[in-house]
Amino acid sequence: MRGIRYFLIAVILGYAGIAGAVGPMTLARTGDLYSVSTVDNQVVVTARYDDGTVSELFVPQSAAAVEDSLQVGVDDATGALYVLWQKKTGMEARLRLAGYLDGTWIGPVTFAGNDGTAAASPQMRIHRVSSTYEEDAEESEEPVKVEIATSFIHLV
Repeated sequence: MRGIRYFLIAVILGYAGIAGAVGPMTLARTGDLYSVSTVDNQVVVTARYDDGTVSELFVPQSAAAVEDSLQVGVDDATGALYVLWQKKTGMEARLRLAGYLDGTWIGPVTFAGNDGTAAASPQMRIHRVSSTYEEDAEESEEPVKVEIATSFIHLV
């Protein structure tokens, strides 16, 4: 019975590794390493690209971020970078999410805590689901494979 339990835990952890890794630092499949921190009361993503170059990306409207709540993740299919943090001002705590794609920041958007409730200790997971099917082809052509894929960002 114990062996089955360890096997199930290994399968669950293996599945979690398939989904996009998220935390204060993440490595994209392209070899780019992203880390997130606060500098002068603003959230900053440090990107170390696989060619050796380094750049800092300042997240807009990210003042008052709680340092130990910072999370960064990459959607490997689109190359989009996502940053999640807890913003704390006084008694209010909010979860905020911003995205970065093709040199442009999107957001941030407040997902929790905007109604006066306290939202703390955010967790994020990026997950991609895809399926493939073959389209019918004409008599002289081979069938074409088509992939349908969607990326999800799970916030807890």
